[in-house]
Amino acid sequence: MQYAQDNDLTLYWVSSPNSQHSQDLAAHPGAAITVYAHDDQAEHIHGLQLRGTVTEIDDSDDAEWNRVWELYTAKFAFIASNPQLKSAVEQQSFYAFTPDWLRWIDNREHFGYKVEKSLKP
Repeated sequence: MQYAQDNDLTLYWVSSPNSQHSQDLAAHPGAAITVYAHDDQAEHIHGLQLRGTVTEIDDSDDAEWNRVWELYTAKFAFIASNPQLKSAVEQQSFYAFTPDWLRWIDNREHFGYKVEKSLKP
């Protein structure tokens, strides 16, 4: 999945509100996400496991949609520069995953190394 993130570890992506996963998230917004650096050697595996909540950001909130558009197209500049892709994204919704818990795994430290942290206020 292509995603952009902000400084609060919120992840943003584009999808159709009619897709099955978007409908599932609308009904049950809790989600878990894993972000890791791909490596075939177990001793190099490292990344984040996150749990949190997903919300849809549609164009009814112009300021928020524009902020996310700027984040997303800063990372994926080819979208804003391609009229067809830009139009396709504008027809969809952005989704935001806001984490409330994370686990950092880093086998480079030692096998099974992890640090867990609650992000709840």
